[in-house]
Formats: sequence, structure tokens, C-alpha cells
Amino acid sequence: MESVSTLIGQLEAVDTSHDVWQLFLDFVSDRGFKCATYGYSYAPINSRVETDNGKDTHVRVSLAGRTWITSMPKEGVEEYLSRKYEKVDPMIHQIEKRSMQPLYMARELLDPRDPNFEGFDFLLQRAEHYGIFSAVGFPLRHPFGRGHGEVTLHCEHPFDKLKNIMKMHGDEVHLASLYMHTFYQPLERTERAASVGIKGRPLEVLQQLNAGLTNGQIADRLGVSAPTVSFHIKELKDALEVTSTREILPSALRLGILED
Repeated sequence: MESVSTLIGQLEAVDTSHDVWQLFLDFVSDRGFKCATYGYSYAPINSRVETDNGKDTHVRVSLAGRTWITSMPKEGVEEYLSRKYEKVDPMIHQIEKRSMQPLYMARELLDPRDPNFEGFDFLLQRAEHYGIFSAVGFPLRHPFGRGHGEVTLHCEHPFDKLKNIMKMHGDEVHLASLYMHTFYQPLERTERAASVGIKGRPLEVLQQLNAGLTNGQIADRLGVSAPTVSFHIKELKDALEVTSTREILPSALRLGILED
């Protein structure tokens, strides 16, 4: 069984977000979890369910203004979308309370007095249909950067067995979640930028614009001429389909290309 330090070394060596996610899935699978879901606050590009590399281990979906990556079965994700469960998502419910504590989810833990009880209960019933009887979630507000999100680890065992798994591996899977999030985000932003044709020097210029630098400062920082910076800014406008420089950053943020 790989240690967290070994996982970090493996994450440092990969160059795609998909590889980061797969390493994380392997890590949590070794510790008794059937699948995982990772949500973060990038605005959606579209609302289609996309399956990377033709595998159900990396299903990507836009939902409720967020991006979600999951290894849940694709049909389960599509059902979630069709019923618009985002208003009763237990993980979002917990995030709104601003707690950093792990959140356990199982039907026997539901409070009938909660105004969202019926929605939670039906959602967790459907999870059981896909072989998931309990789950634990981790908010990912952490000291490694400004980004935030949440990870939910889904377990095919009842809640009592999940508690035992967490006693043995809780700190490990929480740390693994933090590091997955830390490595995943920069790669994801770079991949999103490349998907609209922004890479290399134009991407560097975009990142410097986001840091608040002027054209002249960017030229000094990158060791290029001011006209070259202006040329790359024109490339950015073309790629983002905007007509003015002041539209570049809002458009790039909406696409999840820049750290918010």
C-alpha cells in the first residue's frame, strides 16, 4: 500500500490532470473506497457529461456553476443531472456551514427535522442503487493556495464499516485529497487554456495580466519587447473571442483558465 509521501512523489511526476485523478483513485481504492467525487468552483464551459479517455473513472460534468470530476457510473451522474439534485447535495449543505470537519453521509445519519430530509433521503437511496451505502466528504479550503473545493469518498460498506476504515486511514485519505486538489488545479487550468488555443507565451502573458502587471512590466518580466506583449494580447483576444483587453481576464476566469 503506497504511503502519502509516495503518492506526492507520483503526483509531481505526472503532467495531466487525468493522471493526477487516477493516482488519487488508486490510493483511496486501496483504503476501501469504491469511487470518489471532486467538486470545485470553476464556472462551467458546458453541461454535457464527458468521459475522459473513454473510461468511467473520470466523468466530468458542469453542475450548479461548478465543475465536478467523479468515478461514479456515468448513468448515475446523468440521473443526478436530470433530477437537479444540486439543491439537496449533502456535501454542498455541509460546505455552506463552513466546517473543516469530515462529513459522513449515510441514510441512518439523516435528521428527519432537516428541511432537506426528503431530498437527502432519496439521493442516498439512489446511491445505494449504485452500490454506495456510505460516504465521507472533505472540504478543501487549505493552506497550499487560494483554490477551494470538496472531495467525497464513496464506500460500498455500511456506515459502521466506513467508521472503521476512517479510524485506520482517515488522515491519509484527507491528506491525499488535499494534495490531489493542489496538483490537479494547475494542470486543469493549463488544459482548459490549451482547449481554446492558449498555450506557451500567450498563456504566460495571461498569467501576468492576472497578477496585475502592465504591458511594460510583463515585457520586463518575460524578457521580450513591448510590441511582442501587445501581439500576444491580440492572440488572447482572438482565442477568447473578445474585442477589448479589459474583457480578457473575466472571460478567462469564466472558462476556468485562471486561479480565482
